[in-house]
Amino acid sequence: NNYEGEYDGLVTLRRALALSRNVATIKVAETTGFDRIAALWRGLGVGTSAHAYPSITLGVFEATPLEIAIAYTIFPNGGVIRPLRVLSRVVIGSDSRVPPNAPTKRIAREDTTYLVTNMMRSVINEGTGAGARAAGFALDAAGKTGTTNDLRDAWFVGFTPELLTVVWVGLDDNQPVGLSGTQAALPIWAAFM
Repeated sequence: NNYEGEYDGLVTLRRALALSRNVATIKVAETTGFDRIAALWRGLGVGTSAHAYPSITLGVFEATPLEIAIAYTIFPNGGVIRPLRVLSRVVIGSDSRVPPNAPTKRIAREDTTYLVTNMMRSVINEGTGAGARAAGFALDAAGKTGTTNDLRDAWFVGFTPELLTVVWVGLDDNQPVGLSGTQAALPIWAAFM
C-alpha cells in the first residue's frame, strides 16, 4: 500500500518519491534487485543489517538519527560517505586547529546521487515536505519524510549544500506517536534550518 492507502496508477519516479508512493518505490527496487539495495545499505556501514526483502525499500531496519545522518551524507557529497565529527575545530588563543578528516568511502556514483538529490528537492518543493516552504523555509534543499507503521516514528531528513539535519520524533517505549513525519518531524526541521 501507499502511505495513505490510495493507488495513483502510472506515476513518475520524481512524483512517487515526492509523495511517498510506496508501490512505485517497491517496483523500482524489484527491477533493480533487492539484493543490490541490501548491499548498498551494508556498504554504508550503519544501522542494523538489511535483508533483501521487498520491504527493504521502505526502510524497515533499525537505525538511529546519527546513523541516518551518516547515510544521507552520500547525497550532498556526490556518492561519498563522510563520517561525522563532533568537533569542527579547536581554538586556543589565536591558534586554530582542525581535527583530521576521517577516511571517506565512495558508495554510489556521483551522477546517480545527483539525480536522487534533485528528485528529493521535489519532496520539499511540492511533496510531503512542502510544509517547510509554507513555514517560510526558502533555501535550496532536498529531503525525505518517513513514517513507520502505526505512526510509531516520524522522520524528516533534509539538507542544503551546507547543512544536513535529521529529525526523529518517537517514544522510547515504541508506543505510537500518532503523527506522521510531515506532521511531527518536518516542522521541527524547518524551524531549525
